[in-house]
This record gives sequence, C-alpha cells and structure tokens, in this order.
Amino acid sequence: MKIYEVGGAVRDSLLSFEYHETDWVVVESSPQQMIELGFTPVGKNFPVFLHPTTKEEYALARTEKKVSTGHQGFQFFTDPSVTLEDDLGRRDLTINAIARDSKGTLIDPHNGLKDIENRILRHVSEAFVEDPLRVFRVSRFYARYQHLGFKIASETKAAMIKIVHSGEISALSNERIWSEIESAMREKSPHLFVSSLLNSGAFQTIFPELNDELNNNDKKEGLLGIMKSVSDNTNDPSIRFATIFWILLAQSDSRPNLVEEICKRVKAPKKFTQFASLMFRFMDISWTSVTAKPKKLLLVFKEINALKQTAIFSNLLNCFEVIWLHEGKCPDKTGRITAFLKECVVELKKININYLDISGLTGDKIGKKLQHAQLDAIKAVQLRYTK
Repeated sequence: MKIYEVGGAVRDSLLSFEYHETDWVVVESSPQQMIELGFTPVGKNFPVFLHPTTKEEYALARTEKKVSTGHQGFQFFTDPSVTLEDDLGRRDLTINAIARDSKGTLIDPHNGLKDIENRILRHVSEAFVEDPLRVFRVSRFYARYQHLGFKIASETKAAMIKIVHSGEISALSNERIWSEIESAMREKSPHLFVSSLLNSGAFQTIFPELNDELNNNDKKEGLLGIMKSVSDNTNDPSIRFATIFWILLAQSDSRPNLVEEICKRVKAPKKFTQFASLMFRFMDISWTSVTAKPKKLLLVFKEINALKQTAIFSNLLNCFEVIWLHEGKCPDKTGRITAFLKECVVELKKININYLDISGLTGDKIGKKLQHAQLDAIKAVQLRYTK
C-alpha cells in the first residue's frame, strides 16, 4: 500500500493559497484491506474511505470509462494494479493532477507544475470532453484564481465549447448545476465564472430566458461589469447571484414572476430566489420613489417586508446603489434616493396601532386608520425631499 496527497491541497499549497481539506489516493490496496486497517467506507460509486482518526477522505486509485451521458455516466475500475499515474490521468486539469508522497516528493506526469508557474488552466487529456460538469468547474477555478494571473488555455476553451455543442450540458441535473453556480458565487470573481460560461455557450444553455438580451454585446459587458462592482462590494452569494437578472429589468413590468420561474427551474434556494426576485421587481420603482405615489410605495415596503427584514432591505439598497452608480447615474441623486427610502422605513416603524386613536373603530376601519397614518408618513418624507 502506498498513499499520496492529491488534488486541491497539493495545488493550493504550491500556490500558497488557503485550503481546508486534504484528499488522499491509495494505490496497491483493496477495499478489504482498508476496512481491516480501520477505515470507514463512504463512497457510493467507487471506494472512498474515512481515516479512522483524521476523518479525511482516502480513495482507492481508479480509472473510468464513459458509458452514458452526463456527469454520472462513468464506469469506474479499482484494483491494486491501478497505478498513481492511471489515477492522475483521469483528472480534469493539469494543476489538479499533481501528487505528493510522504517525503514531500511531487509526482507530476502532466506538467502541472509548469502550468502553475505559467498560470495556465489546461485540461489533462482528450477525456476532458466526456464530463460536461468540467465546463463549470474550469469556469469556477478561473473565478477563483484569475487574480493570481491564471488564464484558461485556448485548447481548453475549445474543449469546453465542444462539450456545449455536444448537448451534454442538458444531461446534467439542475441540482448539480446549481451546486456549481452557488460555489462560484462565493469565489473572488464570480463575474469571471459567468464570462467563461458565456464564452463557451453554457450560460445561454442554462439561462435561455436571457438569450435575447445577451445578443447585445453592450448589455453583456454591462452585466459582467455590474456583477464585478457588486461582488467587489459584498461577499454575499445571494446578492451576487441576483445581479445576473439585471439584464432582464426591462421586462420587470410585463413579466413580474420571471425571475422566480427561472430560480425555481435551476433549483436556487429560497434565500437566493427571494433576493433576486425583490431586486428584479423593485429596483426601477426605487429609482423614482421620491415622486412615486405613496400608496404604491407603501405596497413595495410591505412586499419587501422592510419594517421587519431590515437586513434584506439594507442589502437591497446597497445593491441598488452600486448598480446605479455603475450605470452612470448621478451620485448625488443615488445617495438622496437611498437616504429617502431609509427615512421612510424609520418613520413607518414609529407608527404603531397602540398609539393611534382607534376609539369606536373595529375591523377594517382600524386597518384603514393605520394605512392612512402610514401614507401620511410617506407623504411627509416625500415633501422634505422634494422641496
């Protein structure tokens, strides 16, 4: 039995990049021997074991054969005869195909060290095109490492386009695609994840509703620029994801549920769906809020639940402000609008039914009394901001 450190931990240690998990590959062993040594089997599709004390994952060296479509369409082979080089040869990128033995010696059959030195994301072999998920993985690595100078090799870009043209992206489950999207939104530069997917055609495949807008290069560049501006302002993945739908704002009146429909299809969690939907529906009216009808504005505050979900409301305003500034809107007006909306909420919070004179009122009349007080509060703030 021989054990090697592999994959991300080796790559990131060579880059002096922070990492939290270490993966190991075991050669010249068998499932029975691993169990006898106290390892716990956890792999469903191939032999993966947890170390008895560290609980880190140890996988038997394996090869794979494409037998059907999609990310799961592989038949795996494990045997004591499978070598370390065999195992490294099935990996996606050269920088992920480096191993390290117990003495610290690096095993690098695919020149991953050279590609780390030259800052290149390059696929290991032609087998790369057999797994459609790799389009998303490479794009995510690009979003993570581009600030270190990494680029995607031209031949790898061509291979990613080939995967998209094969139609295999549609064989991926929405859940698996979402997992990659959410992970990418946590990377340093999520706009580069989207940019890479756009260049390969994968983005257009998973978000077909955006295709008409994406045919406009100015809008495409605008989308990437806004994603970058927002991502530089916040690490919250739900806010970053929401900016994807900026390109659809022109349709917010005609198709108010469009974003919710898209999020449901791609299996976005509730938090992501909620923020994206609120941004999509209320960004335009927020820009004209100082002169909007108080009744319409009150409805907006209620739908956002601004009086209780103060964090979401604050995040929306911050997001709106970053986008407006990126769009070239007047900084003074932008600041004035966000201040106005915040002040409206402050005044609305002061209105409590216990402080209203509701003597002799019942049922709907109490509600109308409360609404009138709220509308008067909004009108008063509007008056101060329109003088």
